[in-house]
Amino acid sequence: MNQQPLRFLIATDGSLCSEKAVRVGLELAARLRARAEIINVLEPSEEPADPSLRTRLTMLRDIDRHHGKLALEQGTELAQKLGVEHKSLQPTGLPEQVIVQKAADFDLVVLGTHGRSGWRRWVMGSVAEAVLSRSPKPVLVVHESFTPSAVKGQVAPYKQLLIATDGSKCSQQATRYGLQLAQALGAEVTFLSVVSSLTRPQGASLPLSQALSLVEEDAQTQAEALLEQVQTQAQQAGVSARAKLVKGRPVETIVKQALLHDLLVMGTHGRTGLDKLMMGSVAEGVVRRSQIPVLVVPCPEAP
Repeated sequence: MNQQPLRFLIATDGSLCSEKAVRVGLELAARLRARAEIINVLEPSEEPADPSLRTRLTMLRDIDRHHGKLALEQGTELAQKLGVEHKSLQPTGLPEQVIVQKAADFDLVVLGTHGRSGWRRWVMGSVAEAVLSRSPKPVLVVHESFTPSAVKGQVAPYKQLLIATDGSKCSQQATRYGLQLAQALGAEVTFLSVVSSLTRPQGASLPLSQALSLVEEDAQTQAEALLEQVQTQAQQAGVSARAKLVKGRPVETIVKQALLHDLLVMGTHGRTGLDKLMMGSVAEGVVRRSQIPVLVVPCPEAP
């Protein structure tokens, strides 16, 4: 990683998934000797004209502020226990905006997610989704279903990293970052490439089936060449690595394979708006469902 001490921005809202994210972020910071800034963002609100409503609003704000301070105190206590240099802040603003604005000054953003999907999520929005789409720096996302190893009385090892790769520029960026992280942690790496199995329409003609088979064979050949390439990169970086090629649906396959590892590293195209809604995203699908922490590396900007 960098020569200067790494800086982690760890966001918490006091929820269970945020507590898990704080633990993961601080444990990783301890292993990498990184500095941490733990933040709880208080959302602003307009003052209602009705005095009684203002009183209720003030009470709710006080509750939110107190709840956030408790979360920061818990994070501070853990940071002290782990020996992580840190500070805690409680800024005011829209959480996703504050986190993205501050991200530029940090090396890694850490936050939790509930992984909700569907119509309600699209209407209400999601802090994690917004940060993933807009953050200029890598984002480590911890799903609420994750069970920290420390809960079992063990310290999180982070010795087995899974790097999902498809040969794209975004994936190449994630591979470089993942190898640097593996170097710093003394971890082993598994490179995973997923070849999608093409669905044959019912009653498909022989020529069509043969054409689809050729496409699958070509995709597998390219994936095998890619895995050889990244293994060479790992060897040059002094990182112990192995490769795995699996046929199946990318999201389901990556989520399943990730269960055998401590941390998943992958890239994202960082699409936003209607394009993201229509096109979907493997990274987004994995983040919603992964039971281990996912480190999402943003795609390098086009020159």
